Amino acid sequence: MEEFFMKIYLRSMNRSIEVSKEEHDNYYRDINAYRRTQQNHGRCTCPKADYRYCDMDCWTCKYHRAGDTVSLDCPKTNEEGDEESMLDKMVDEAADTAAIAADQLLLEALIKRMDELAPGIFHAFELRQDGLSDTEIAQELDIPRTTLLSRMKKVTTILTEEFF
Repeated sequence: MEEFFMKIYLRSMNRSIEVSKEEHDNYYRDINAYRRTQQNHGRCTCPKADYRYCDMDCWTCKYHRAGDTVSLDCPKTNEEGDEESMLDKMVDEAADTAAIAADQLLLEALIKRMDELAPGIFHAFELRQDGLSDTEIAQELDIPRTTLLSRMKKVTTILTEEFF
């Protein structure tokens, strides 16, 4: 049985090599799928005669085009008929990061102060957040319910005065 050979072009070596049909198909499978995607978006204008030269390095290819890729500041019309750009929708990450860091520092300070005022009380607030009743929290902490409530009220009052 005669084996059928095909050629693969290697642009980096500027030459073609002979391979089996199976190796050829495996080599070009992903390349062809990628090229078709780029063509569908208008980013590749490679003629069919030159498909064999495609190696998915579009940025250095002479057939590369901008296609449907637009700038972030390119205006588009939204549902209400107003013009806006993607740049307008982007969140200022620096401001968000600073706010998150500030919130984190505040939370750490609050928890530290809570622990100074009444050791273990933060856990009681966590349990309340989880939906446990005051009676269940008091049982878990092994203290009377009225003691729990007075400690929580004391901590809340002091923290409100000091931090807010």
